[in-house]
Amino acid sequence: MSPPREIELKLDVPARYLPRLTASPLLKGATTSVHEPANLVSVYFDTDKLELHRRGLSLRVRRIGRRLVQTVKQENHGNAALFDRGEWEHDVPAKQPDLDAMRDTALAPLLNEKLRRGLKPVFETRVRRKVFHIQSGESEIEFSIDKGKVEAGGKSSPLCEVELELKQGQTADLFKLAKMLAHEVPLQLAVNSKADRGYALLTAEKAAPVKAVPVAFAAESDVQCHFKIAVKTQYPMAG
Repeated sequence: MSPPREIELKLDVPARYLPRLTASPLLKGATTSVHEPANLVSVYFDTDKLELHRRGLSLRVRRIGRRLVQTVKQENHGNAALFDRGEWEHDVPAKQPDLDAMRDTALAPLLNEKLRRGLKPVFETRVRRKVFHIQSGESEIEFSIDKGKVEAGGKSSPLCEVELELKQGQTADLFKLAKMLAHEVPLQLAVNSKADRGYALLTAEKAAPVKAVPVAFAAESDVQCHFKIAVKTQYPMAG
């Protein structure tokens, strides 16, 4: 059985353009999850040696009002621009991770007493989120605007981003919507998740180069065709 998947496109947006973004004609007619932005506080857990991070996993407990939601994610970047990850969510009764609720997740092979004793909060994110539900073509897309900060080790870093999560339909519709939005406000493809930002702040890592994915060419195609295919593959928002 395939694990539950999260497919989303992240876009960085300058905070001063948020009013223009929320007033976009593309959002007219979209339904919102809440009338006011929701405050989300997410605490990420790992060991002293950051074992989960080294294995491409993240674990957080997010407070949404009175609700606490535990989420395990498994990184799987198939495209430099698109986040396609295994995701397991469970409501939990406390702020500490519930290991029993992780037995059906990608964290299961690591579950033992050593991990239970070693898990601790390593950083957190605090954002105000507004969510819109959009019908784009035959696809259903959750459009979220997040503004807040990442805090780790006494340091903090601001974040302002848009998430386009595919709930149903085709990934091409994510890029189509992003391209239309980019004509209205200056958006930039984001290649780091909130967890990536937190770990980078925690370990003082410098941004690493993002490698392009392999591009397949037909033997009979010409140079001009090669160039167009390469641009479309690596930069789906390009014209």
